[in-house]
Amino acid sequence: MAGGAVQAIKQSGWMVCHVPFSIVRLVIGVFILTALVSTSVLATVGCATENTPMVVVRIDDGRASWRQRFNGLGGMSGLEYGKLKRIPITWAVVTDWASNKPKFNPPPLTWSELIDYVTTAGGELASHSVRHQAEASQADYIREIVQSKAEIEANAPGFLCTTFIQPGVWTNEAYLDSFSKLSLPIAQAIQQNYLQSMAYLGSSWLIGDVYYKYGFSGNICLDRSGCPSLSAIRATLDVVAATPGCIFILYGHGVQESGGNSSGEIRADVLKGVMDYLAELRDQGKVRLVSLADACSARIDPRINRLADGSLEVVRPGNDNPVGPVTLEQGAYIDNQAGLENSRCAALPTGSVARVRWRSWLRPGRYRISWWQKLVSGSLNSSSLQVGIVAYGVGNPTMWLIRYRQVRNTAMNTWEQRSLYALVPFGNPDVNLFFQQYTASSSFCIDGVQAVLEELDPSQAPSETQIVQCCGQHVISWVTPNDETVTRIAVRYDAYACPTTPNDGIELANVEALPGSRQSISTDYLSSVTGFVYVSTFAIRADGSWTGPDLAFTKIDNTPPAKPQIGIGFTPDGQIRANWNASDSESGICLYEYGLGTTSNYPDVTGWIGTTDNEATFSRLPSGVLYLIVRAKNNAGMLSQVSSVRVPTGGAVLAEPDGTPVILSGTVSAVFSDCFYVQLSDCLRGIKVIGNPIGYSEGTNVTVSGTLTTVDGERAIMISR
Repeated sequence: MAGGAVQAIKQSGWMVCHVPFSIVRLVIGVFILTALVSTSVLATVGCATENTPMVVVRIDDGRASWRQRFNGLGGMSGLEYGKLKRIPITWAVVTDWASNKPKFNPPPLTWSELIDYVTTAGGELASHSVRHQAEASQADYIREIVQSKAEIEANAPGFLCTTFIQPGVWTNEAYLDSFSKLSLPIAQAIQQNYLQSMAYLGSSWLIGDVYYKYGFSGNICLDRSGCPSLSAIRATLDVVAATPGCIFILYGHGVQESGGNSSGEIRADVLKGVMDYLAELRDQGKVRLVSLADACSARIDPRINRLADGSLEVVRPGNDNPVGPVTLEQGAYIDNQAGLENSRCAALPTGSVARVRWRSWLRPGRYRISWWQKLVSGSLNSSSLQVGIVAYGVGNPTMWLIRYRQVRNTAMNTWEQRSLYALVPFGNPDVNLFFQQYTASSSFCIDGVQAVLEELDPSQAPSETQIVQCCGQHVISWVTPNDETVTRIAVRYDAYACPTTPNDGIELANVEALPGSRQSISTDYLSSVTGFVYVSTFAIRADGSWTGPDLAFTKIDNTPPAKPQIGIGFTPDGQIRANWNASDSESGICLYEYGLGTTSNYPDVTGWIGTTDNEATFSRLPSGVLYLIVRAKNNAGMLSQVSSVRVPTGGAVLAEPDGTPVILSGTVSAVFSDCFYVQLSDCLRGIKVIGNPIGYSEGTNVTVSGTLTTVDGERAIMISR
């Protein structure tokens, strides 16, 4: 996109965060950006030096091979070459190893060597635990977290340890591989003692401030087992250098000679090539080489484009850029001259449904997704481009932020700018944005793609919009701005993306505004929708102008809850107590219905009884065969299959197997020293009751509870009281 225009701005000493325009003119030292198609003029963001891309080099363990000299490093060691090139390193220090308590031979890097490196070339001393081993208990892991920080600061006076790098050998709760573990004690201990950490929550292209400061992963491993070619690393670093606000992490362990086969060590020639190129990019002012702590605390313009090389001027998808940020699928390719102002762009040719995809690691928030698209000659005028965004987070459900939204051009062979909104939720930062044709008979070009964080002012626009499913209804609520000029609130819905104007999508409500209050509506309309629903709320002023939209989305639950599990027991006074429980991971349980019946599938004795409780107590039940029948209702309004159990009451239960809990009513007919007999209330039979007979006398009406048993061929009840 507009390669010459972008270059002109770069030469002025400013980095352009996002340039949604194709013409740049210099007028008396002031840049005026003019859109080719759009009549609106958006202000560019002049980025201070804080927006210069950052590269972090992280090295784990402090292995002895870093002091060993290699031919691939020109006869120097990794320590010597790194200091020569002034490459800051975030050293993940195992404190016992730095003191050589395990008695390695040769010993790992010493405290003095680590301190000398950081003092000379920059970087930081980060914790990598005390012993670097799986621990026996939660308390042992927490001790490692706290003690390693204290030992680093004691052995390196004047240095603060603010970063924790999780050892890969840690297990269970300590192995931070899902967002849900962030709230558990071990992860909480890390957050209480450190300002940032790295683990296994995933990684992608991070542009902008670091929101998820705990648990993210690196981008490229330099160890032989995971390392791409040196040319691919250089090509990827070119993309980093062309992406303002990018934070990119290289990591590895030990060093080995060029051509070495140790999977967990960096080949010397690769290390030299990477350090040389990093130093070159830094000296040209294209990147900053920083510690992880500095990267996490950097102030970056919040309005920056969060997609790497959205103009496709540098990226080389495929083997040259194996970790993205752009991938081309099903015949999509980069056209070097078909873009805006004859620049590069993505081409989606006819013959297949081709796709171009960006990956980025996004903080939660409201984003404006914009791009330029061109419908190529030979396509039908009605052809559509499809846009989608999928958001992932380890341990969390996949979210569709935009689901195959169709977007059309108004003219053939004309670049037209389009935009949509997307709401990125917490815990799903790994975002995939893609463009593809609706049919293989159309052809499109894509250029100038942006994802810009665009938060609303709650004093002027609706805020905190929520969608809650509640027993078949959807309750949509929002906070209306405390602005007397706002007279109405419009709530709109779409099945593919959040509506962008009050005229898009389908109207769910248009209600009187109550400034400064939380308002809500209820609707059962959305229950008929399959998949995700996307809602926008707009504040409408008396003059017809509007602000917003505030965004919300949810996945419609179209599946019933699981069948309830039922348990039967007894109260101390001999009544039957039943409990039940069901689950629904999507929308949750809102109601149970239960009842008693003479068959196992319908409560013909009592009818359905609704309750939010999960237990009930029964007494004075009629004789004969009875079943307790329960079903669950989820918040989507769907009912589970029924569950049923035989109620242990009346003479009919005597046919049940030994061990069955029962409760029976009748009259004491005989009393002995270790048992008594009860004539059942149906007068058809009696039963032996084994237990202390004190308090029982002939002719007394009683209710007894216990478990069925058989003694010498005679059925009996072993009483529980």
